[in-house]
Amino acid sequence: MNLGPTETGALPEYETALFHLVGKWINLHGGDQNPIYLRNLDPILGQEEDFGVHAEDADYLFVFDITATADPRASGTNARGAGPRTFRGVNQKYTRAKWLDSGQELKLEHSSDVTTLHTTGYPYGTNTVVRIAKLS
Repeated sequence: MNLGPTETGALPEYETALFHLVGKWINLHGGDQNPIYLRNLDPILGQEEDFGVHAEDADYLFVFDITATADPRASGTNARGAGPRTFRGVNQKYTRAKWLDSGQELKLEHSSDVTTLHTTGYPYGTNTVVRIAKLS
């Protein structure tokens, strides 16, 4: 995002609204404890834009493009829909996964060096662009 004041120092209305929405997203995913603030020295690699970060007591997986359908005619070219997403570098001791935004439990599978998170769609009428799953 490239947000900032105009030459007069004012913040445009649409940017103020966007900052407000970003703040709501951060609060929805843990507020000051949001895993987006973690350093990613040993990244977890996902498919396409998906990635993860390690914390002391959990891993967090950031999942992009959970569209209502995987059909690009309905959801655009980045349509992947809900379903399995694979990650490499996840701490395999974790056996539970849940969305931070809703608390919904998710299926988690490990095989050799790959972890599969079985994602679910957004609650009806919502789409926060990126969802975060906590593994514990």
